[in-house]
Amino acid sequence: RCDSTVVIIDDLTVNGGDVTITAGQDTSSTLTLKADAGDDAGDEWQIEVNHSNQEFSIGCDIASAGTFVDHLKIDRNATILDSVVTCGGQLAVQNHITAGNHADKRGIVYLKNGTGSDTPGYILFTQPDGGYSYLWADNDGVIRTSSSEPSDSGGTVVGSQS
Repeated sequence: RCDSTVVIIDDLTVNGGDVTITAGQDTSSTLTLKADAGDDAGDEWQIEVNHSNQEFSIGCDIASAGTFVDHLKIDRNATILDSVVTCGGQLAVQNHITAGNHADKRGIVYLKNGTGSDTPGYILFTQPDGGYSYLWADNDGVIRTSSSEPSDSGGTVVGSQS
């Protein structure tokens, strides 16, 4: 047990154990990672559990050295479905996003990136009866729908488009 600041000049390696950061009463728990000695704006990232609202956040000091702005935040709730994950900027996903209860297959919205394949990107909706509806834009920008995986010219044109 150490009741003061510990400074490690070189690397720290923990073998076979956990690292726990426990904040004092009524204070937030933070882990700050500094690149390039942390002397410039953008050199630091901080992981924080806020003591007043128990939000978990990951922030960077890109705008002003030492002042962190949340890039990712998780607002917890006792009902997990009411918890909120917030991304402060754009969210780039390499494969797909599934929203809803995937195991139940009801109320799912699935976003698929079609880049680099013959299948265009699409939104897949799971219907209450377990069926699927696909929605996508073809190469000419025409919005189409189908009950099977899309192709560029397949499916039904949605509404009157100009």
